[in-house]
Amino acid sequence: MWHSFNPSNTTVPGLASQCASQVPCLNATFSDSNSAVGIGDVVLRGKYTVYKGERLANRAGVDVRLPSGDATNFLGSGATGVEPFGVISYSCACYAPCLGGLRGKRRFRSRRFEHRARGYKPRRQGSLPNRLLYTVGADVRVTGRLTAAFDLYGQRLFGSPELVSQTYTDYGNCSGPTNADGVNCTVYTPGTTHPDITQKITNENIIDASLGLKYRLWSRWS
Repeated sequence: MWHSFNPSNTTVPGLASQCASQVPCLNATFSDSNSAVGIGDVVLRGKYTVYKGERLANRAGVDVRLPSGDATNFLGSGATGVEPFGVISYSCACYAPCLGGLRGKRRFRSRRFEHRARGYKPRRQGSLPNRLLYTVGADVRVTGRLTAAFDLYGQRLFGSPELVSQTYTDYGNCSGPTNADGVNCTVYTPGTTHPDITQKITNENIIDASLGLKYRLWSRWS
């Protein structure tokens, strides 16, 4: 499905100038802004140390996300989420003292949430996709007070909806013998190809990395 803009529409600023060189006018750019202030989703966390040795430590925990934020104003997700996780850390005496960690989180599908606009009844319901989170990081002491930190943060979304671009060709002109209703549109000819978008369900990988420095001002502060 495609949309042709009407350049004579005076309620949209700048539409006439954008459509001046397009017949029909299929491309136009609009901008708008707004703001919302309020509390977001609250996350409750519990963590337990399963094992702690001289260098190796293992911890397990769970995060519970509460839908306290207003989803209609993009302040929250509008759904409850549960994320159990495990953390493995190891301190080593390599070229410089360092700390490494591995963390994995699995979020289970939360309750169904509703897409709605204020003043209207909900038109559609959906659910947040399951995801697997994993974090790998290491801290390396450069000097007595300076430490370099590196973290790799990744997640895999399962069954996530994604918008993709595609094209379609309309029917174009039609002709043919006139039928009983007085319509002579029984034979279609190839028309024009138009840009279009569609939705597909797919698994998606997202990876982020961070690199930073930490400096300890005093012996008990960092």
